[in-house]
Amino acid sequence: DMDVNLAWDFVKGNQNVTVAVFDTGVDSLHPDLSGNLIRGYNANSNNNTVTTDPGYHGTCTIGIIGARTNNNIGISGIVGGDNGSNHCKICSYRLVTDDGLFISDVNIARAFDTARVRGVHVSSNSWGGGTPSTTLMNAINNCAINGRGGLGCVILFSSGNNGRNPPNYPSYLPNVVCIG
Repeated sequence: DMDVNLAWDFVKGNQNVTVAVFDTGVDSLHPDLSGNLIRGYNANSNNNTVTTDPGYHGTCTIGIIGARTNNNIGISGIVGGDNGSNHCKICSYRLVTDDGLFISDVNIARAFDTARVRGVHVSSNSWGGGTPSTTLMNAINNCAINGRGGLGCVILFSSGNNGRNPPNYPSYLPNVVCIG
C-alpha cells in the first residue's frame, strides 16, 4: 500500500510529464490504459510499435503507474489522472523478444538513448540482474544526466524481489533511484 491517495490531494498527474516503462511491452488495447498511452519504443525491432506484451508484466506495471482513475474500470494508477484529465503520458519501452526473452544489453542501451533523445521525464524499470555492462551503464547514466535536453531523467529500478539481498544490478548505480 503506497498511500497514493495522500499525494492525490496535491496532484494526480500532469499531461506535460512522460513516464516510460522499460519492461515486456503493453497491451495497447487495454481499456484502462489506452487513453493514457503514447508512442513507445520496441528495442527488439528498433521501431516505435509496441502493441503487445508477451510477458504481461509490462502491462501490469504500466497499470500500477498510469491506469485511468474514476472510470469504473480496473484500478486507479498512481498518475492516471481523473477520468482522462490531469494524467501523465505513459509509454512502453519493450525490452523482450516475441518469445518474452530479454534482449541484449546493446539493444537495451539503445532504448535508454532513445528515451534520452525523446525527453522522457521518468524511466520505470522493474527488472534487473545479470552481469554489469559498460555499454548499458553508460546509456543509463547518459539518460539520467543528459535527458530532457540536459535537465536529466529520473530513473527508477527495482532492487530485487526477495528483500533480503543487496540491490541487484543496475539498481545500485549512482544515477538511479533504487526502489525496494
